[in-house]
Amino acid sequence: MENKKYIAFIGDSFTWGQGLYLPYWVDTKPEVLRTLPIGVQWIEHQQFVDSNDLKIKDELSFTSIVAKELGRKCVKKIHNGGDNLANLNIIKTIDRLKVGDIEIDFSFKDNDVILIFQLTHFGRNHIIEYMTESEKEDVLKYNMVDSTEAINKYFKDKVRQYFEHIDTTLETITKEYGIEYWYLDWDGEYWEFRPDKFIDIRVGKNKGKYFSPLTHNMAIEVKFEDRIIRDGHLNEEGNKILAESILEWLREHSRGVGG
Repeated sequence: MENKKYIAFIGDSFTWGQGLYLPYWVDTKPEVLRTLPIGVQWIEHQQFVDSNDLKIKDELSFTSIVAKELGRKCVKKIHNGGDNLANLNIIKTIDRLKVGDIEIDFSFKDNDVILIFQLTHFGRNHIIEYMTESEKEDVLKYNMVDSTEAINKYFKDKVRQYFEHIDTTLETITKEYGIEYWYLDWDGEYWEFRPDKFIDIRVGKNKGKYFSPLTHNMAIEVKFEDRIIRDGHLNEEGNKILAESILEWLREHSRGVGG
């Protein structure tokens, strides 16, 4: 009998699994690694990613670990990247998604789905456009790659309104569709607005509401020849820890898992 239970992971490159294939390139694509900078970005290597790499990243991603453990089919976006509002539209419509090992037109409506919605950085939504000239001068003193401090100072109310729009939309959709949803917070910008919906991330004895601390010690690093090539996404071990945190949360809180 076909499995009709699903767990959907909709997010950005962390959820997609960017970089998990890079350590394998030491053996399979050394000529490509020689061309990459020590801090590699998606735009610099995307053209070299092949079907085998896609299989590797799916197998090692926290998404597949959780799906297999729960006995549910894994639903993900086919393509890398994406922002929160674009991802929200995926839930509202029938979209081309990867379900298990195949690509199909998938609807969240009338299906047994647990939705994990990974919120990406608010800074990706052109926050500079909301600033006065004096605010721009002040905020650009911060490192905008890790811009939480600047965002908290200038945009707390805007972030709250932005999150409330997402949450109200998801609340309405999921009630209509009869599915449940939970959040993963990347950089800690959103969880305070509704902590009961955000999955706890456990690292050893510590527990928090966002997973960026994992990237500090568990980012992808590839030792190759005389260099270390680094991708800032979670490595295999980091994905396992994130998967364990999600499973622990769902077992306690999810009606579809037994919480």
